[in-house]
Amino acid sequence: MSLDGLLKDLSVGARDLCLKWLAKEVEMRLAPTVGLYKEEVPAEPQLGAPTIIRSRNQSAIELITKWQEIAPVLPQNLYLRVLVLNQRATFQALFLGRCGCLHGLMQDRFPELGMTKQNCQEVSWVQSTVFFGFSTTSIPTEQLLNRSSNPRYYLKAKSDHVQEPIPRDVWESIWTAWLEKPEAALLMLDPYGGLMSSISPSKTPFPHRQGNLYQLQYYSFWYENGTAAAEKRMSWVRGLYKEMEPYVSQTAT
Repeated sequence: MSLDGLLKDLSVGARDLCLKWLAKEVEMRLAPTVGLYKEEVPAEPQLGAPTIIRSRNQSAIELITKWQEIAPVLPQNLYLRVLVLNQRATFQALFLGRCGCLHGLMQDRFPELGMTKQNCQEVSWVQSTVFFGFSTTSIPTEQLLNRSSNPRYYLKAKSDHVQEPIPRDVWESIWTAWLEKPEAALLMLDPYGGLMSSISPSKTPFPHRQGNLYQLQYYSFWYENGTAAAEKRMSWVRGLYKEMEPYVSQTAT
């Protein structure tokens, strides 16, 4: 299943949770630039939203390894996450500016990713919500108003907080042992940094700020009924979660 197909199939209830969480993540990462806190800088009417997809043969593992050190310290007007699904790494970004400026910035900060102007589309703020919620802009923004619920799948999710870059050889092992399994689902890497790094852990109930590079999220979705199907999918999440234990913080969720 493709990434956009998977997200389109999300029930409204689960999708709402994902969108709310994503909105908070992006808001906290980009807030100083759009005037949500101390600075009063107007947001651009059009935002750069690139998507770059890389397979293992296209240096996906090397790029993820590099991403860990780059994404948390990017300028505060740029958010860059990674989604690993179907043995491909999808790099998605939101930039408070036009694609031309973003292209120059990426060439300077992350040239290995090979972003081109053709990889980037310009969207409005509301379209960016659709882009991150569904990994496409082809869905009408009116879909965000759909409050009906029609669950069609089961979901299991866990998360970790990463404080030190995970070595490349570990990613190689994880990819082979876990991400190539038939039951493998979605692995999401969300960067911290930005405004989050400047807020004291004791200032709000969310303690995972300074000192954390990114959040690692494990998702499994399945449609079959019965305990056998559920156990197979949940075992993948639990197994990968356990495998990553030596490389993550001890304050995971």
